[in-house]
Amino acid sequence: MATKRSRPTLRSAYSKVSATLETAVLKSIRQRSSNVSEFLNAAAKRKLYFDRLDEAIAELERRGVRGDPVQKERIRRALLGGRPSRLRR
Repeated sequence: MATKRSRPTLRSAYSKVSATLETAVLKSIRQRSSNVSEFLNAAAKRKLYFDRLDEAIAELERRGVRGDPVQKERIRRALLGGRPSRLRR
């Protein structure tokens, strides 16, 4: 009888944390996802991505590279799925 070999999986390491959320926010998350941890992890990754993007833009501006504000807003809208940016500079 042949032995079934399982493929090694590349899994991220996880750490358990406790978070305090507004009741309405948690209710909304639970309506959208059956896995609250997965939802919060995805949201945190997205937030970190945009934080890094804002830091990169700020660094370019510190170095004197000015971007076109209209084009910046167009890029932000594209990244946010068409929603207007709340992060104005």
